[in-house]
Amino acid sequence: MSYKKWVYKYKYLKTEENEFSEKMQKYTIMFNQDFISNNPPPQETVKNLSNQNSSLIEEEILELKPEKKGKDLYKELAKEFHPDKGGTDDDFKDLNSMYEDENVLGMYVKAEELGIKIEVKDEEELEEIFSKTCNSLQNKIQGYQTTAAWRWGTVNEEQREILALAIEQQANVKRRKK
Repeated sequence: MSYKKWVYKYKYLKTEENEFSEKMQKYTIMFNQDFISNNPPPQETVKNLSNQNSSLIEEEILELKPEKKGKDLYKELAKEFHPDKGGTDDDFKDLNSMYEDENVLGMYVKAEELGIKIEVKDEEELEEIFSKTCNSLQNKIQGYQTTAAWRWGTVNEEQREILALAIEQQANVKRRKK
């Protein structure tokens, strides 16, 4: 696929993911208003995990962490986006997030928006990276649709009672009394 097509595909998927994210937030609020969780709050789980040799685990993770893709591109864009160089905090946070997620295609799109010419060195490697980025966005969108909150937010009223029973059994929650 050509570079331009990858950019268009990425922009489309990013827009789609943003729309799904907004819907997911709405459905999650609706779900939380209708159900009470029987599971312990996430904070307790995090505290328990952090007490179990977390420093040893963190050291192992740091040793195994490979070098991120797009490091040179990140450095080039950081010169433009850094708040000390005239960029905004939000743009710099977005850039850092893209780098952490290895969203090289997103960084190319940002560079293109700014009119920064980036030399493409290895088109085969970029094709693989761009494909990975787009697949990641598609998986994120599909992930929203597999949640109980999404199903609860999109089900019609006729099927809501049946779904409520299934959610109570599978997700270990109880429906609030109306």
